[in-house]
Amino acid sequence: MPFVRAPNPIWFMVDLVGQPLNDEYYAFFLTNTLPYVPQVVYRDNQGNTPWTDPLEFYPNGTLPDNLYFDDSLVYRIEIRRGPLQSEPLIYEINNFIPDENSSTDSSSILTEDNQISNSQFSEILFTTPSGALLPTLVITTAGNYQIAPDWFLTLTGSGTTTITQQDYAGSPTIIENPPFALRIASSGWTSAILYQRFENNGAIWSGGAVAMSALVRAQGASALLSMQYVPSSPGTPTEILAPTIITTGDYSRKGGIVNIPASTNTATSDSAYVDMQLILPPNGTLDITNVQVIGQTDALPTPIPSTLNVPYKQETINRQIDHLFNYYAYGLISKPIKSYLVGWDFPLNPSQFNGSPVAPVATGNNKSYYLWDQTILFQSVSSGFTGTRQPDGSLGITAALTSQFALIQYLDVNQAREILKNKLSVNVSGKASTTFKGTVSLWYSTDANLPVVNTPTFNSLVLSLDTNGKPATFNGNWTEVPLPNSLKPEFNLAPNATAGYNDYPLGVWDLQESTAADTANWFAIVVGFQSIPSTNDVFLQSISLVPGEIATRPAPQTYDEVQRECEFYYEKSYNSTVVPGTADTSSQLLVPQNLSFTSAGGVYDLYATPFNIQFRSVKRTPPTTSSGIVFYASSTGAANMVDVAIFNGTSSEQAPALTNSSDWKLIQTGTKNAQFYPNNGISLTNISGVAANAAVSGIAKFQYTIDSRLGVV
Repeated sequence: MPFVRAPNPIWFMVDLVGQPLNDEYYAFFLTNTLPYVPQVVYRDNQGNTPWTDPLEFYPNGTLPDNLYFDDSLVYRIEIRRGPLQSEPLIYEINNFIPDENSSTDSSSILTEDNQISNSQFSEILFTTPSGALLPTLVITTAGNYQIAPDWFLTLTGSGTTTITQQDYAGSPTIIENPPFALRIASSGWTSAILYQRFENNGAIWSGGAVAMSALVRAQGASALLSMQYVPSSPGTPTEILAPTIITTGDYSRKGGIVNIPASTNTATSDSAYVDMQLILPPNGTLDITNVQVIGQTDALPTPIPSTLNVPYKQETINRQIDHLFNYYAYGLISKPIKSYLVGWDFPLNPSQFNGSPVAPVATGNNKSYYLWDQTILFQSVSSGFTGTRQPDGSLGITAALTSQFALIQYLDVNQAREILKNKLSVNVSGKASTTFKGTVSLWYSTDANLPVVNTPTFNSLVLSLDTNGKPATFNGNWTEVPLPNSLKPEFNLAPNATAGYNDYPLGVWDLQESTAADTANWFAIVVGFQSIPSTNDVFLQSISLVPGEIATRPAPQTYDEVQRECEFYYEKSYNSTVVPGTADTSSQLLVPQNLSFTSAGGVYDLYATPFNIQFRSVKRTPPTTSSGIVFYASSTGAANMVDVAIFNGTSSEQAPALTNSSDWKLIQTGTKNAQFYPNNGISLTNISGVAANAAVSGIAKFQYTIDSRLGVV
């Protein structure tokens, strides 16, 4: 049969005048009826190992917490000053029924472990200044300062505080063996409070008990120290240690133990907290180390002694560092990871072909188009949305008409199969004018070709969305990458009153055990939303797809790194802010062309000449003239046109003209360059009445775009 602990496993007891017991006292566990014979209590909940009879108290006035009873019995407990039944009876408990509240053996939990992390200040957030021997921090302005992992110092008024990390060798004169301490020397302040915050529970230990203590000593002159428990709201403190004089000389342990009243904290767990505060002297110096907080869910019997007798539980520095994971966790978990997606750290997306803003596009209902680089926008209603680069670089999408939208990115076979062999997580970083539900879904296809995104079909994989923004019907054949346990990767994109963005981590998708990933030709991510009323906005800072089970924002990249990644799919000769089709000569290509001179009349004729375009970035697939490479006349921005001119030995054009780009034909193309040869032998332009002159030259001038986008080429 299992055995149970009683409702108060701390077993802290006082004598009849309120003084703590010590190891001179013994507990006798007896039958509750005469002749009061011993009843065994055990060290374990299986009743395998009995405790000695009687049981000696610890020097701090407590009994072991692993004290297990037979819950079918009633006990009499006698406390005597000595190990014999004939010793003076100090205290008796009759009719003691273990587990009378139907609790299990862990119903009333003593927090045996110290709840303070970094209790000896082994980890700090300041360094050793030049010329100093110890890490030192000087503060001269009132405020709240994080001085060490999980430790804060609040200063009010005007003054100066110097904090020094002390380090110690082993010494027989320093109790509890602290390797480090903080020396906090203050002058002039109104108040100085050192505290550690316990997050997300503003009612911890309410209705129970808490003990707090520290190893302290004063420097120079005696100083006052007090301690208190302070919940977040309404913030009414419970005093644990009344203002106590700390003397110079050797370290001593100071603290107290109190019952915490029932909680009236009005804050919910997402913002609630409890601060464990050490009220320092605003004028004075204290050395502080070995800070300890322990608690339990049950209140202690009263009267509670005014002094604390709970020894510090020593730990290795290794274990103290282990307990600091709470401090480092968020930074480690949110440490950016390289994303598989291209251009979806939106402030870095070059938006090469559309610029900003992108006016509503008349695609037809339930159609898609390329909005920005590697960013396809599906809209349920034609001309439904406007895309705008926000002042901070993020992508803003505004509903021109009440409708749904989704963002889509394709990746091809080389990446698709690698991606699908990993566990995958997604992080959406954004905000909205009001809260909108969104859904993330991952897909793959074994089709030979993708739906055609550009004119005339305007098709992506999405044919329609459900009410939460997930694809409901499809163009082509697509299989969803599963989430375990039927999880729904949905999020509520909410407003943010600050300039920041909300993060929505989602996952974990996992197709690792499926051989289907080995045959995937295409991968797609779809981030869709519920219907958005006209004039409402969605703002997206980034969307990442990262390997592993921790969703993060995409790792930082430079603008030129993202530019090159996007140029794998689309490249233009225009400057980054100039939309193709604009009359612009600032970054045009200049290609020398052949001249022929006819002496009769002094005529120079310009003829098409072979030339090569070296791509700035490797392309996903070799482009073609019909769908992949387009020339634009620099002077007018006209597509499929080229400027040609003859120069009569000067910088001025003597015979400017426009000609068709078809006067050259693509002879050979690859992923790194394209070669063009003349397509006919006609004169493209000429000048006459010119004497033979070696300085006369001909030129072709144009801008270009190279398109290898998925779903287009």
